[in-house]
Parts: sequence; structure tokens; C-alpha cells
Amino acid sequence: MTISTVFLLAAIAPGPVPATTPAPEVTARFDSGRSARRIPIEVAGEGLAFVKGRIRDVDVWLLLDTASASVVSKGVAQRLGLVPLGEEPDAAGERPSVRTLRDVTIRLPGVELAQPSVSSYDLDRYQTSLGHKVDGILGTGFFGSFVVELDYTRALLTIWNANAHRLSKKAAAAMSVRIEAGLPYADATVAFSHKPPLTGPFLIDTGVDNAAILFSPFVDSHGLLGGAAKVTPQVGPTPAAGNFDAVLRADELAVGSFRFREPVVQLSRSTTGVLADSKHAGLLGGAVLSRFTITFDLPHARLFLEKNRRYDEPFLYDASGLSIVALGPDLSTFLIRRVAPSSPGSEAGFVAGDVILAVDGKPAKDVGLRGVRRLLEVAGNKYVLSIFREGEIKKVTIECRSQL
Repeated sequence: MTISTVFLLAAIAPGPVPATTPAPEVTARFDSGRSARRIPIEVAGEGLAFVKGRIRDVDVWLLLDTASASVVSKGVAQRLGLVPLGEEPDAAGERPSVRTLRDVTIRLPGVELAQPSVSSYDLDRYQTSLGHKVDGILGTGFFGSFVVELDYTRALLTIWNANAHRLSKKAAAAMSVRIEAGLPYADATVAFSHKPPLTGPFLIDTGVDNAAILFSPFVDSHGLLGGAAKVTPQVGPTPAAGNFDAVLRADELAVGSFRFREPVVQLSRSTTGVLADSKHAGLLGGAVLSRFTITFDLPHARLFLEKNRRYDEPFLYDASGLSIVALGPDLSTFLIRRVAPSSPGSEAGFVAGDVILAVDGKPAKDVGLRGVRRLLEVAGNKYVLSIFREGEIKKVTIECRSQL
């Protein structure tokens, strides 16, 4: 788990983009039968799934997100000439940051998806934080209209008509969820040392790659801040809708019959917005969900979970203190945006503004942002990073050390 993983929609959305009301139903025209199978996806971060599609003649990368409204990026909307519905300047003569587009059709391999409405806003900061192109989001309207399977290890997506899916995998465990305002919630239990286990409803959120985030009222009511490590957020501005300044390892996280040892749990300190939700305990993100082949049958308020080969992997966390983002048109320039005080990165002499060119002699662009971050999660490992600083190329050695 890198410290780059924040509640990304809260961090970048300039308006009320997280889904708060049921989304309009999405309709599908399948090329054959009542399903589209084995659609390739890419998995980024600790478990964010992206699918490549087309809107008219423009190729787009779409994040699959169970907890967001569907979105088309501002840049794609402008390229296609998509006209926002009823757009009017505000009192100051400014155009709204979040707009609504009508009747957007997305083509995926084997299926065409017609969406009555989608939001549109600038997603550039999102892709900068992830190191992956983000042209839009397939959100709650999509997940609420179909049965959707995400096979993270095989990097495949399957979409069924809501009434056509018949589960054939005996190894998959069924789990009921509650749908509230179009969002799926399931009960989970988190256990910390010297405290009784804490149970509550958690949002199932494929658009966040954390293991778990606890909302601030839940954190406060159970006194969880004592002993938690302070963290420096990895990317982006401080979210208007929320922020994190503490993180800890739980002893265990239990979801249904599944148990996870020592997950990394981030604690919200928000006073407003989604992360200050007083009705729910928190959310479960991609670092947990990607340990399954998971079938979302939200039209019937249930999930099917089957362990994959990542199930027993340890939950990693940044061991460098370096906050790294991807810049440039191809997202291959890796900038150190922040350096945590008293961290291995600070002690090695890195400073904000350094550009990482290579790791142990291998070009950073070949390693990728995710690859660089994962290398820096392994405590005890030592690397020589080639960096560009003030017109010079320097080599700096860092020895990673656990930050939790």
C-alpha cells in the first residue's frame, strides 16, 4: 500500500460527484446473446481496474468504480463536442466545474452501453496520481444495471444482463449487500490490539485502492487515533471533502467468512463530506477487493467472492517517505512531490522537485509508477535512484524502512 492512495474522488472532485442518489439505468446492446465476456482490463495501483472503450471515434480509458457517478473527462467531452445539459454561468459569470452530459454511448468489446446522463469534469490530477490514463468512470449506473465480474489476476471483465447470470463456480461465496442511494454496503469487522473488535457497515468501493478507510465519526467514537502513525499524503491537494493524517495496521479485517491479517487502515480526519459519514464505519477498497475474483450482482443486492492467488499476500505500505506522481502526456515523468520528515527519503537527501530517472540503472519509465512505488514498499531493500535536480543528474541511495 503506497501513501499515494487517498480517497481520490474526494481529493480531486470539484463538486458533488460521489454518488448520493440512485443513478439512471444504463442499457446495453450485446453483440451476441446477453453477455460480453473476457473483456481485457488493466489493473493499476493496489487494485484499480480500467477498461478501454470508445466514445464515437475517441479511445478512452475508464475506471470501474462502484461508488462514483459515471464520468466523462472534461478533455474528452471537449474533443467530442458533447454539450452539457442546461449549462448556465453562475453569479460570478463562471462555468460550473462539474457538468452533466446527456445520452453518452460507450463501446466496449462485445457490448455498447447507453448512459442517459454522466458527469463531466477535469480528471487530469487523478491520472497524475495513478500514473494511468483516466478518461472517464463507469460508475453506479453501470454496476446497478448489470451483473459484472472482475477477474483481477487474469485482467478480465465480464458483463451480463441482470437477469441472465447464473453462477457456476462452486468455490465462490455469496454475500448479501445493502444498496443505499445506489451504493453497496456490507458489514465488516476490524480488530485492533487492546480493543474489542469493531463492526459496522462498509462501502464497497472499487475506485479506491486502499485496503480500508475508517470515517472520522467512527474513528472518534472508538478512540482510534491514539498510537496511529502520522502520514504525509502522497498526491494532490488537501481534499476539500476529506483528508488523512493517520494510518495504522489492524490485527485483522473480517469480511463475511474471509479474514485478512494486518491490513493497512487509514483514518479520516474529515469534518465534512463523504469521509465524515456518521451512518457508516468506512469503506473497503481495491487492496482487499482485488484479492478475489468478484462478481457484483448489485441489481439483486449480492456479491460472489472467490479467492485468487493474491489472497494471502501481505499488505504493504510505503517504506520510503517519497510522494511520487506521474507527469507529461504519456505519464512517464516521475516527480517527487513531497518528502516526509524523518523518513528514509529525507535522510537520503531527496527533496521535493526531484525527478526520478532510473532505479538501479533501469529507466524509471520502464518500471512504471506502480512499479517504482512497489519497490519502495519493501522494508530493508536498498536502491540507487538516478534523479534530475536543478539541471544536474545525481545518484542518491535510499534504504527503505517500515513506516508503520
